Amino acid sequence: MKTALTVFVLTLLVAGIYLLLANPVYEGRAIIKVGQVGPAGQLEETGVLEQRLLAEYNSLEAVERGTENILTLIVTANEREAAKEHLTAITDDLLEEHRNRFHAMRSPLRERREALGIRLADYRQQLNELDIRISQLRGEQPVQAAVLLIEKGNVTRAIPELEEKLAELDRALSEPRTRQTEILGEIAIPENPIKPRTGLILVLSVVPGLILGIFAAFFAGFIAKARTSTTGKEM
Repeated sequence: MKTALTVFVLTLLVAGIYLLLANPVYEGRAIIKVGQVGPAGQLEETGVLEQRLLAEYNSLEAVERGTENILTLIVTANEREAAKEHLTAITDDLLEEHRNRFHAMRSPLRERREALGIRLADYRQQLNELDIRISQLRGEQPVQAAVLLIEKGNVTRAIPELEEKLAELDRALSEPRTRQTEILGEIAIPENPIKPRTGLILVLSVVPGLILGIFAAFFAGFIAKARTSTTGKEM
């Protein structure tokens, strides 16, 4: 019984020493939703982004892909603040780069929308001028007025087409079809380290400790009996 208890205590002692010497590992997570610009698509394809981030940042432990355009960035460090600093630096760099991409990809669409808006305003002004001119010529120059009526019909048909194109661009440039990359929630850094798992290690050390203790007790008893048997034969 004494042998079993001694081995059991030693097993727990070894587990305790390991817990004291092992460096804690803290894990930080940030959930990123990659932005997009209307028909131009995502600011950066998630597979490409995953490989790029892993290649650029040694502190990045892993990148997990979620549904659609969701990525989870995982950083580990021996100090909680260090994990937070590394992850904050990575997300800040990513958001800044994607902001630049966002503006670069959106600019052509906004320029196109502005040009269409100018054309639509010109057509509407032209339509008003045609109405005035037709009224002036209807009595005195009916032939010229008829020609202007044909031109007015062309302008009238062109306006709804331009309005539809403008509406489609407005939809494309509005959320959710156009939005910047963002962090969902906050950067999560739990107070407790993920390694070593103190409770789990202590619990797991109890079972091997008991088994080794029992085995040691049986082995010690066997050795004692063997010695006693040998001593009795010699006498």
